Amino acid sequence: MKRRIICTILVLVFTLSLFPVFAEDATYPIGYNTAASEIRIGEELTLIASPKFPSGTKDIKYQWYVTSTGKIADAQKIDGADGSLYKYTAQASGEYYFYCEITAIYKGETVTTLDYNKMTGVAVKVKEALAIVPVGEDNVTIYNPKETVIFLVETKNASNPSISWYSCDEKGNTGKMLAIGQTLPVKGITEDMLGIPQYFACIAVDGEEVDLHIFTVTLKDESEKDKEVEEKPNITDKDNDENTEDPDDYVFPFTDVSKDDWFYADVLSAHKSGLINGKTETTYSPDDNMTYAEAVKLACAMHQLERDGKVTIPNGSMWWYSTYMDYALTEGIIDEDLSAKANDPITRKEYVYIFYKALPEENFAEINDIAKGAIPDVEDGKYSLRIYTFYRAGILTGSDEKGTFLPDSNIKRSEVAAILTRMSDKTARKNITLK
Repeated sequence: MKRRIICTILVLVFTLSLFPVFAEDATYPIGYNTAASEIRIGEELTLIASPKFPSGTKDIKYQWYVTSTGKIADAQKIDGADGSLYKYTAQASGEYYFYCEITAIYKGETVTTLDYNKMTGVAVKVKEALAIVPVGEDNVTIYNPKETVIFLVETKNASNPSISWYSCDEKGNTGKMLAIGQTLPVKGITEDMLGIPQYFACIAVDGEEVDLHIFTVTLKDESEKDKEVEEKPNITDKDNDENTEDPDDYVFPFTDVSKDDWFYADVLSAHKSGLINGKTETTYSPDDNMTYAEAVKLACAMHQLERDGKVTIPNGSMWWYSTYMDYALTEGIIDEDLSAKANDPITRKEYVYIFYKALPEENFAEINDIAKGAIPDVEDGKYSLRIYTFYRAGILTGSDEKGTFLPDSNIKRSEVAAILTRMSDKTARKNITLK
């Protein structure tokens, strides 16, 4: 008899343990559809709260709160968020914590999921939105249909997005793909497009996120350029004292180039005309070897300056030389992308091969009679025509009286300055006779 009573008591205790005792304002667990999420500004996140109340609970009420400190005492009530589902649209970057307070009535008593000691909710990290950022102008006017415009973009808030360029209309409806990467060289604008904006779409994709930016090129008549200049307000020297730079105020900046150096005048001329810069603000480094990237940049600058009267090619963001490589390929200055050896020293023959395309052929009028085969170390082949052209035009003179070229040697920055000066200023070219 005693054994039966004991068993009955044990069964009763075990059975009661399956049903919690509900005190007034009792706290119960809550489940969410996610524990943590990471989204970007502008994206939407759906949060769902599910209370784990016992069967028979009535009058369930929901209220969502948010805090950026992680402390429940700092939480702010979200107006209108009074359902089990809350759709959050990210508006500012940061880390946020959402939780839902759920109350109900069970057997006449109030029960809740809110536990001030153990706040349960959803952690949400909001990152800045993917953005395409133009480097330079995105709305360009040209007056010469032969001019090449190079658009360049950077992206913000993405590690390695894919970037593509398309033709498009003014609303961004895309057509043919034109390029992949950070730059788009635009050429081929024809006279029948006069006054008609040409639209180009840049699209960046990072996972499921996409951003689009529209660029525009408009060809106008040369007469409109003159009209625009005339319509600009007349700013007197007095009004513009702070912004006017007197050319006579130019100060040669390079401390490592002396007036006694044979290349002083060439470096001075090339720097003053904006064709070449120093390694730093005060050093030119005349004995340093010129790299492929530096050579391509100089050739592009000379090409655009000759054709358009100004240099507008911006530096690339990831690799400063990328825009110049694109321009050089587009304009036929180089035959292949040289990015793989951008930082390698360039040889004298490669330098001349590239610079031959920096100016139109009519700029290389012969002033020296140099017979084919006269230069002792220049063999007939890929480079010979361009090397001989530079000798005959007085741009190159050789390293000795025989005109030895040293084609496979690296070219120094001091030598480059001389070549730049002679290419841009025909009066600086040299008359020579090889012995």
